[in-house]
Amino acid sequence: MEQQTFRTTISIKPAQVKFDVGDSLFSIGSCFAEELNTLMNNGFLQAYQSPYGTVYNPQSIEFQIHRIVTQTPATEAEIVERDGFFVSLMAHGSVMAETKESLLAKLDQYTQEANRQLREAHFVLITLGTAYVYNNISMNMVVANCQKQNAKLFNRYRISQAEATASLRNVIGDIKSINPSAQIIFTVSPIRHLADGMVENTLSKSTLLLSVADVVDGESVQYFPSYEIVMDDLRDYRFYASDMAHPSPEAVRYVYEHFAHTYFSDKTRDLAREGEKISTMLRHRPLTPNASKYAEFLDKARARIKVLAKQYSLSDSYKPIANAFCLLDNLRS
Repeated sequence: MEQQTFRTTISIKPAQVKFDVGDSLFSIGSCFAEELNTLMNNGFLQAYQSPYGTVYNPQSIEFQIHRIVTQTPATEAEIVERDGFFVSLMAHGSVMAETKESLLAKLDQYTQEANRQLREAHFVLITLGTAYVYNNISMNMVVANCQKQNAKLFNRYRISQAEATASLRNVIGDIKSINPSAQIIFTVSPIRHLADGMVENTLSKSTLLLSVADVVDGESVQYFPSYEIVMDDLRDYRFYASDMAHPSPEAVRYVYEHFAHTYFSDKTRDLAREGEKISTMLRHRPLTPNASKYAEFLDKARARIKVLAKQYSLSDSYKPIANAFCLLDNLRS
């Protein structure tokens, strides 16, 4: 008698091009991309998030990628004041400064750094969150964040599948123009935008899924089913946070493991497992003020990192190794 599992599972074909040790990933999109990015960094893998911060809709992602690729300077028209700081309508609220001038300089610095990272990336992960956009009436532009400005300054609407597809095609074209060999991975965030309404959230996600289906080619442009893994495999409120909208840490980990088995080489998965153990060590803080014992602990952590670097032929300039050594130096001081 065949055993029943009482659940459906997602079968994902392994990628032909694998993320190898020393490769890098550039991610942009919703906060779900940030969570996957964090898990990769904990595994001593080179994963970089767009410095503009969280962005949800295809048209804002298109705008930001185009700015990065063309290195277009930020403009005063996009700068507004929020809670005593200056922020940009075209970036997340975490990107702020005390003056307009310093914010413009920061945004341009971020653009230059993101351009370098995008040029060097072997993989680009784009996480789409919603098809709803806010169009700033005076600028006649879709913004990445309303920055708590008066709602009367914006028109809110859901873009069509054709509009979403056009944005994704432009994103692909821009990325390929500076990084022709990049493996581009689209995914739809499983985070539920309940403030939109249940029906509206479903329509929004459906728009994104259909637009992605229009642009993937199964080769250098692919789709990873984050949305389906949570909605159709886990399919249980146990795997959501208390807001019933965001996946729980266990759900994010489950999606990440699927992502790793799909895209990571065997050697990369081995590195990530050992890297996570070291990251756990680095988060340890002493409960008692015994300086000598803590210094001994830090020495053991440094030695373990050196063994890892030697085992995988990683130099001290390899970003995760360099960051770990820098953290150890700061902890010792």
